[in-house]
Amino acid sequence: MIAKDEFIEEVLGMARRLGFTISANRRNGEPEIDFGDRRLRAEQIGALWPAILAPGADVAAQLDKVASGRECAHGPLRDILAQLRIEHRL
Repeated sequence: MIAKDEFIEEVLGMARRLGFTISANRRNGEPEIDFGDRRLRAEQIGALWPAILAPGADVAAQLDKVASGRECAHGPLRDILAQLRIEHRL
């Protein structure tokens, strides 16, 4: 299984490759994915690990547990994880 830090880096990297802006959080400098209306911080991405990697994991439910109110991120995060699986990075 992929390590937590590696998971975070893979998700951030794939988000960047798919055209999402990766910026530094204004408060702590932590990287975050900009989904337009909302952002998802590296800390929140890490909190998804390892549950989000389980076969059949519900991305929306997992995301709501760690970062509620980010419905705009559900679809893009599904796409990011799907592409990582296609590329055998997860």
